[in-house]
Amino acid sequence: MDDDRAQCSTCSSFLRYQERFDAVYCPACDEWQETKCGDPRCRFCSERPRRPSLADEMIVRERAERRESLQRTREVNDRCTTTLGELLRAARSDAKR
Repeated sequence: MDDDRAQCSTCSSFLRYQERFDAVYCPACDEWQETKCGDPRCRFCSERPRRPSLADEMIVRERAERRESLQRTREVNDRCTTTLGELLRAARSDAKR
């Protein structure tokens, strides 16, 4: 079976695609195969780390930060829901008097 995947011109390892940074890299050489576009507003290139091996660490950190943020949001929502429920119960109690 022929493998038609792209290979690194330096070491002949198969190249991989990093979706988060929309770029191809060589895992063996730990180098991006494409230069950054230079647009400081580009959501891919502007945040792309110097080496692909650092991308995984960055992605793991971003996911952990999102989970923590989501957890904080849930906690705030739970407190707001509890407070709202208490207010509604108090209002009903006052209305019965």
